[in-house]
Amino acid sequence: MKLSLSLLFGLMLVMFGCVSESNHKIDDEDVKMKEVREAKLSRFEGAIVRGPKDEKVMTFVFTGGSYGEGMPYILETLKKHGIKGAFFFTGDFLENAEFEGYVKQAYSEGHYVGPHSYGHPLYCDWGDRSKTLISREDFEADFEKNLKLIEEKYAIGRNELKWWIPPYEHYNKEVAGWAEELGYPMFNLTYGTLTHADYTLANAKNYRDSETIWKSVFEYEAKHEDGLNGWIMLIHAGAGDGRPDKFFLKLDDLINELKGRGYSFVRVDEMIEGK
Repeated sequence: MKLSLSLLFGLMLVMFGCVSESNHKIDDEDVKMKEVREAKLSRFEGAIVRGPKDEKVMTFVFTGGSYGEGMPYILETLKKHGIKGAFFFTGDFLENAEFEGYVKQAYSEGHYVGPHSYGHPLYCDWGDRSKTLISREDFEADFEKNLKLIEEKYAIGRNELKWWIPPYEHYNKEVAGWAEELGYPMFNLTYGTLTHADYTLANAKNYRDSETIWKSVFEYEAKHEDGLNGWIMLIHAGAGDGRPDKFFLKLDDLINELKGRGYSFVRVDEMIEGK
């Protein structure tokens, strides 16, 4: 009996040792894969601004503040194509009773829903990005208010709110660092096309009509070897009455054209994390 117990004990040590060693190998492989993935991501001022350039994959992100007239069409179009997008909302949008149903629909249909700040503050100077215009205390208070609203009103847990896009899509290393320390790393759109200019108003100097925006997408692709690979394409959820030419109405045609060119689509968190 003593011999049998000794043998059994020895076998258990060997078995658990193998399991432990196996687990360590899996953990090491996961770490290496994560490092390889992160090395493929492009960054600017501390935020991720593009996914892997060696993958013909893109992601759509939509931001909403004061306007949201495009939400029904956007959600319908994404559903039609079986694409999961990502939506980022300010306090104004989240508290607007007219938009509440769209936020819930986006989440229930499997889209990523995340923060875009509560009050949409400008984090840094337009002319000199290094000049931070918000204190860390005010930044954290505003961001916390945004998170709390999403969590309490829409029952979306904070563990699901890891990634976010800054207000005005404008930030600097300092603010990106604050966010990282809070556990909410920042990403931003990929610059090079003009889809983010779909908010510009017809009577403004910076106005870009939908045809110009459309052309910018495929002109960029034609001029670059890696095309739109890893592209984080931002489109606004609405632009209000001041812009009758709504670019979001071209989303269906845009997706069809991109699909025809061989692109596929994933949620932004999946692109970043390589899920």
